[in-house]
Amino acid sequence: MQNRNKLFALSAFLLTIMACSLPQPKVETAPVITLTPAPVVQPMTATPVPTSPPTATIVVEKEFSAVLDTGNSGSICPSGPTMVENGGPPPTIGEKNDSYDCEGFWTFDIRNLPRSATIFSAIFSPGVCTTSGTPFSFGNLGFELVEINMLAVGDYGAGGIGNFQQDQRNLEFQNCSPGDINITKHVMSRFEDDATTVQIRAYTLSGNFSNGVSDYISFSGTTPTLIIKYR
Repeated sequence: MQNRNKLFALSAFLLTIMACSLPQPKVETAPVITLTPAPVVQPMTATPVPTSPPTATIVVEKEFSAVLDTGNSGSICPSGPTMVENGGPPPTIGEKNDSYDCEGFWTFDIRNLPRSATIFSAIFSPGVCTTSGTPFSFGNLGFELVEINMLAVGDYGAGGIGNFQQDQRNLEFQNCSPGDINITKHVMSRFEDDATTVQIRAYTLSGNFSNGVSDYISFSGTTPTLIIKYR
């Protein structure tokens, strides 16, 4: 019995050695798969197209200097040795030779003002005046808007359409420097009526015909202007 156990143990030992010497079967291992997270796809959005800021409209202001019509400017005197004194700015406004009164006229040509113009300013400047005698002792210097165009002696006191009250309150001046006078509304009206001229008349409000002195105002030594600003 003891020998049988030894024999069994020896047989088991030999079988174990044989089993170890036999080639081992190859064990297949599963490949390791590394999962890479998919990139996050951002939703497509339209790329904003840069836009230029709106272009501001630039309004260019222009200036038009009306031309003095010397042939229809000057002084009109209803009596006396010189009935009509034409040729430029009026040399006589008021009483002359202690016997007759004179009015002064300025006629400006506006034909070259563009018909598409939008007028926003019209300033008349007669210039600096000089005096003979004491014309302001008898009355102020007044201005009036007229529509005569071609001057003749018969236009003395005629053609009046109104004074400067529509443009400014001061219609009369008590000194010899009236400065700039706003006649915008009148020029706009003339321009809209397709008129070719703008006329202004000056006069003294009263006179003294018994003092033996010529009491008058003169603008003959200065250059008058009518400046029209438009778009």
